[in-house]
Amino acid sequence: GVKVNAAEVLAREVRRRHPGRVSLGTVCDPYQEEERRRLLTRSCLEVMAGARSFSVGVLTKSDLVVRDADILRELDDAEVGFTVTTLEPDVAAVLEPGAPPPARRLAAMRELARQGLHVWAFFGPVLPGISDSDEAVAEMLEALSEAGASRVLVDRMNLYPKVVARLITVLEKRIPDAVNAVDHARRNGAAYERMLRERMRDAARDVSVEVDVCF
Repeated sequence: GVKVNAAEVLAREVRRRHPGRVSLGTVCDPYQEEERRRLLTRSCLEVMAGARSFSVGVLTKSDLVVRDADILRELDDAEVGFTVTTLEPDVAAVLEPGAPPPARRLAAMRELARQGLHVWAFFGPVLPGISDSDEAVAEMLEALSEAGASRVLVDRMNLYPKVVARLITVLEKRIPDAVNAVDHARRNGAAYERMLRERMRDAARDVSVEVDVCF
């Protein structure tokens, strides 16, 4: 259910905790559609702005975070990360139903950067046959750099059998051309990861943003 008392609990916790970092969005997106009405994330940010001694990190797929730029600017040390899996809106609609399209996320990054906030990007999971080609990787890194990302964190798809099975079920219906690529990556896991790391490092040389590969 919705944790309607989140801000109250957070206010109690920050009073008895040592200063540190609070991250929003590591488990679920703090800017889901319900946030427009409930303002729970905004209330939590207000608590953190009052606490002062904590730094705050946000990770989201939503441009709704721009609404809270006024509070984020009040924080001593805040950063906002945007997850962007693909730049293709039709593909994103299939793989991330309900999330704002990639173009809106990039626009939100640009706006927050314009307002002086520290923004970064999470490019992941990189999807075989969808976002892992030389062209797709280069286009993604260039777009994130242009949008104002201070750094890009890249992660591969976890090729666990259950994850792959669920993904293939979706792809077979909507993006059948990617099925063979996912299956190939699964069967050649170590070699695929080496190839992907090299591809990311090669592409990173051509952009001005810092690229960190975490696999």
